[in-house]
Amino acid sequence: CGSPSILILPDGSYLVAHDIGGKHDRAGHTLLHVSADRGATWRPLAEVPDQKWSTLFRHRDAVYLLGTAAKIGHLIIRRSADGCRTWTHPTDAQHGLLAEGRFHCAPTPVIVHGGRIWRAFEQFAPQAPVRAFRAFVMSAPEAADLLDAASWTRTNQIAHARDWLDTRNGEWLEGNVVVTPD
Repeated sequence: CGSPSILILPDGSYLVAHDIGGKHDRAGHTLLHVSADRGATWRPLAEVPDQKWSTLFRHRDAVYLLGTAAKIGHLIIRRSADGCRTWTHPTDAQHGLLAEGRFHCAPTPVIVHGGRIWRAFEQFAPQAPVRAFRAFVMSAPEAADLLDAASWTRTNQIAHARDWLDTRNGEWLEGNVVVTPD
């Protein structure tokens, strides 16, 4: 059980998502549960296969899961408009497959600011050791179709320089978008 994400829905219920890791037969699935009593008891809602390291967020009367495909690491987003019982499938660039490749993230916050929706990610450097990440941020206009890859813009990717933090094991990992006071 990993990568927890929680969202308070408009009716006051709590929605939680987490993925399953390890060598379990359901590894790479994300489970969703809901609580109507502020977390005292939970009821299962859905199980979403091939979804990992994902953040729950609500936008325009729908709930979204934004993260990676578990098996390969493509950037994907899913939407539920029925109380999180069913979810869209990221089959292509118009239906939630935001980018193909080997990406990484954690269930870090989705930020809505300046008319855009923002989220941080990392991509594995090509032909690099297992954990050589390059950090970047993606954003989409609030009014856009969030399942359409063409709605999203990516910043350039920044590789970590070990001497920035005077460490031999430094790397970018699980970054966040933060709105500063100014």
